[in-house]
Amino acid sequence: MDINTLFFVESSLFFLFGLTMLVNSLANPGLRGAYWFVASNLAGGVALSLQGARAHLPVTIGIVLSNLLFVTQLVCLNRAVTAFLGRMERMWIAVLGVCMVGMCGVAYFSLVHPDIGVRVAVISAMMAAPALMTAWVLFGPAAPGVRTASRLLGSVFLFFAAVTSVRGYAVYRFHVPSFYFIWLDLIVIAGIAFGFIWMSAAQLREDLERQAMTDPLTGVLNRRAVEREVVELLQRSAKTGGTISALMLDMDHFKGINDRFGHHGGDKALLAVTHAIRRSVRGTDLVARLGGDEFMVVLPDTPMEMARMIAELIRGEVSSLRVQTETHQFQVRVSVGITTLVGQIVGLEDLIKQSDRALYEAKAAGRNRVFPSGEFEPAFMA
Repeated sequence: MDINTLFFVESSLFFLFGLTMLVNSLANPGLRGAYWFVASNLAGGVALSLQGARAHLPVTIGIVLSNLLFVTQLVCLNRAVTAFLGRMERMWIAVLGVCMVGMCGVAYFSLVHPDIGVRVAVISAMMAAPALMTAWVLFGPAAPGVRTASRLLGSVFLFFAAVTSVRGYAVYRFHVPSFYFIWLDLIVIAGIAFGFIWMSAAQLREDLERQAMTDPLTGVLNRRAVEREVVELLQRSAKTGGTISALMLDMDHFKGINDRFGHHGGDKALLAVTHAIRRSVRGTDLVARLGGDEFMVVLPDTPMEMARMIAELIRGEVSSLRVQTETHQFQVRVSVGITTLVGQIVGLEDLIKQSDRALYEAKAAGRNRVFPSGEFEPAFMA
């Protein structure tokens, strides 16, 4: 197989992976950075096609234009990775700067002072530097669900940088034909494509899991999620004799808000209350919307008095809210019931029932108040 055939094989792989990701992106529009990855593959495919046909093309097209397309590929790849990970998204400007400097060298040693060895060395440096920069991003912080795929893709970029650097040195120093390195390029192309597809699949899986465990309106945990989290907390507390407090919150006269201001006003009130709760609790506390206007806050390692302080803080934050609709402004209030467990083995439903009882007492006492329950009642013991 001659070198031009290998170029066309590589370009076919680029087109194949690009089209695969394009179809995947159209089916899953939430994929971050996918279209940049598609653009990088298409640019690389056209570049390699020009390289394969350069014997029949002018130098400005077969070499200069094809390498300009390689620059586009590297910039798009970096942009795809940074967009996917959601950080260092302006690095593509630095990548573009490095590539433009390299392109000046490619143009000079192709058109003004032709020198194949130096030109290959310049191209190798121009491609290795962005690969190292992209690998740096991939080895940085990443979500747990995509960390393994991110590290693998980072390793592929490191391998690509190493192969490209060795190629440039070998051609410049020993005049070794770059033909021998194209087989390694095939592995790199496949590795980058599969790595990005793996990361995208991991992201989709993580997004689906998060959606399944999150209330779509408020963004806090839903009932299913809090069940899973609280069971672990209760089991750990029962073993260590720790203290857990739970707050049950209910908006006062929520039906009246919906009747007067519509469901849009009710949704705005729910969001405002959610923000007030989040401002008042700690990072280790669990906030969940159980349904309707009912919220639950689980406070690990929190005795009754501290839980009562947090509940009063939430109530005060909510009382200070002014919810604005298109035509009206209104206030909201909450009632809060508190339950505290000390090393007791109970189920979530029992915890909710006890907290609901305290919440009922708060509403019966006039609403817009905090009511702590007594000792956890044996009737609710699991």
